[in-house]
Amino acid sequence: HKRLNTQEIFLAEVLLNSMELDGQKIIQAVVRDVTERKRAEQEIRESRSKLNAMLGAISDHMTMVDRDFTIIWANMTAQSKFGEEIVGKKCYQAYHDSPDGCPKTKCSLKDCFETGKVQRWDSVVTDKQGETCYFHSTVSVAMSDSEGKPQAVIQISRDVTEEKKAELALIEANKELEAANKEMRQMQGQLVQNEKLASIGQLAAGVAHEMNT
Repeated sequence: HKRLNTQEIFLAEVLLNSMELDGQKIIQAVVRDVTERKRAEQEIRESRSKLNAMLGAISDHMTMVDRDFTIIWANMTAQSKFGEEIVGKKCYQAYHDSPDGCPKTKCSLKDCFETGKVQRWDSVVTDKQGETCYFHSTVSVAMSDSEGKPQAVIQISRDVTEEKKAELALIEANKELEAANKEMRQMQGQLVQNEKLASIGQLAAGVAHEMNT
């Protein structure tokens, strides 16, 4: 549409209504300038697109969870690891394949909802391939109601599987080294004992020889 006074083109929302006037049917048109609204909507879409692109570029796994422990949003990293259907699942279903609740006795998300404080913890999770992964996670309040009560939390998890595997391999290597050292000490002790017995045998043989001469 164009403005009559300036001929400027603007975005309009038109409402048409059929009515009778003096026995004749006429069409009534109500034109509403929605330029500012459309501009605001476009800015919101662009901002949302930039935010999604930014969050998608983050290599850490990010999910937003509501008070019912339902995942209401997940970045691309989390979706690629646990499947696109992660959104809508309970967090304990997505991460632990548990239908009845978190297998941990202490739930860090529950603590965050109750206290509003940031929680940090290490956990073992299962990805969509059934592989075991090790995560270091942080959860904090993302949205609160008018009374300040947390309504959703955001969980950021770093995959530390390779580091954990290296740590476990090092622990196992240390155990094997300790076992080898223990066996070596035992062998050394046995060798010393054998040498002592040999020395005593030689001494006894020498004494017997002197007595016979």
